[in-house]
Amino acid sequence: MSSNAHLPSGKATLVGVLFCFVLLGLWGLRTYRRYQPEPGIDETGVVTVVSVIGGHSGKDGGRFDHRVRLESGSEGIMTFPEMFARGSRVWVSYRRYPRDERFDVKLYARPNDP
Repeated sequence: MSSNAHLPSGKATLVGVLFCFVLLGLWGLRTYRRYQPEPGIDETGVVTVVSVIGGHSGKDGGRFDHRVRLESGSEGIMTFPEMFARGSRVWVSYRRYPRDERFDVKLYARPNDP
């Protein structure tokens, strides 16, 4: 009996490698589609702060999550580098993502304090 009896043939090895390559490709495509950002819609308007959900500040600045109400009446979450009091009105340029209540703030202007 030959000592190579338990080794796969060249064709079987090639088929196995191709099978693994296809599986990795399909997994990579699925991962890419899952984490690909959904298209957003750029909008501008005045929002009213409903509440501060949380956040933190450090030596490099802060990030504070606010629940806000848009002029249309819908609500969502926006993150600002500073904390606003409940009821504050802020002019914001943002990107809205239709599938969830997330908004990415691009620019904002603080309200004038009396």
